[in-house]
Amino acid sequence: MPSIETLMLPDEALPDLKQIAEMDEQPFGSLLKAIGESAPTLTRARFQKNLVDKVQEVPKSHIEAILRTAFNLYELRSKTGLSAEELAAVVVNSSVVSKSSAFPQEKKNTLMVRLTQLMSFNKSIGVTIKARDVMTEHERVFCHARILSDIRPVFADGPETASAGLVIHNLQIGFHHFGKHEELYFALDTDDIKALKEVVERAEKKTAGLEATLKTSGLPYLKV
Repeated sequence: MPSIETLMLPDEALPDLKQIAEMDEQPFGSLLKAIGESAPTLTRARFQKNLVDKVQEVPKSHIEAILRTAFNLYELRSKTGLSAEELAAVVVNSSVVSKSSAFPQEKKNTLMVRLTQLMSFNKSIGVTIKARDVMTEHERVFCHARILSDIRPVFADGPETASAGLVIHNLQIGFHHFGKHEELYFALDTDDIKALKEVVERAEKKTAGLEATLKTSGLPYLKV
């Protein structure tokens, strides 16, 4: 088991941990129930929004604090291999918690139980944490696209008068490459635009077919 020093918590984690320990039993139980019933999502933000919409008796700021801690704990579990109970013990015995007057032994005990509970949702929070990694585990990840179009004159008989004009398109692709934002440009003509459109339409049809396969299989579909 890694030492507490190895997993030292930042001071910024303290308000969220206090929120978890001090929440009344009934709303905290309702929140746990809702998390267990929630489907996984591709992003944390979407999971959080779904939960806020579902559990209206708990203030949004409280849900944000609890989910922020839960997401961070799941990431730590993935990196360290600790069990839920071991990681909860590391947090409770960390210097951030131990030095705080807000955590007498009774609240430490409550925090220990509730952190362990928050790490028991492998099919909702756990899948959500893993999904983004799977989605972005590529050398280059698409960020945005833009097509810039202009007219290029053709001068056949000298620079004084244009003999013809061409419509030229420049496809700008923005992407993330090993954490850095980069861009590439591709010159396209009108036929290239049509070919690109056909490729995209074919991909949309494939998406519909694969979505149907996922629904038939019973696997949760994490829509992008």
